[in-house]
Formats: sequence, C-alpha cells, structure tokens
Amino acid sequence: MKGDGYHTDEELEQVRQVTIPISALAGAIVRRPWWKFWASPCVVLIAPDLQVFDALAGEEGLALAHPAELVLPVRRRDALLAAEFAAELELAVAEDALAAPDAAQGLLEEPPEPG
Repeated sequence: MKGDGYHTDEELEQVRQVTIPISALAGAIVRRPWWKFWASPCVVLIAPDLQVFDALAGEEGLALAHPAELVLPVRRRDALLAAEFAAELELAVAEDALAAPDAAQGLLEEPPEPG
C-alpha cells in the first residue's frame, strides 16, 4: 500500500565558529522560567550594539526575539555549568569595562616626571 508513510528532508548548514569580543558584550544571564518547572534554562548573551550578533546570521538572517539578546537553550542538567559560564562572562565584561578607562586615561595623561 502506497502513501502509508512520510519522508522529511532536512538541510543543515555547516557549523561555524564565530568569535565575539568581550568588549562587544554587555553581560550574560541565565533565565529559568519559574512558571514552567519542567522547562530548560537559557543562557542569554546581552549586547549593547544591535549588530554584534549579525556574524551569527545565516543566509536568511537570524530571527531574534530581541536584537540585542542571543538566547541559547541549555539542558536542565547543565544549568549549573551555564550559571558558572554566565558569572565568569559577567566578571570578564566588568574587568574589561574597568580596564578600558584606565587605558584611555593613560594615553591622555603625560607621564610623571622622575624625582
């Protein structure tokens, strides 16, 4: 008997590695939906510039709920690893923000005179 099954063709793009500098990020958080206890958490990368995540867009573009947020789903068993990653990324963003004014200030100031 014909027609008693179905066939689905999927076309997958190749995996690409994209580097986003720490200075291009504003932070990272882990969202855990409290109203859906069975739902998986998500790592949310936040960018101050709307074009930071354009490098991740494929041929058709990247559909984001908010253009300055990249939401990455995480398995529930990896929630603690995701929280650790987000905390380390927040620390790196803060350290980068603290170092940036010092570097700019050092370029503007004259070196101290010896003596």
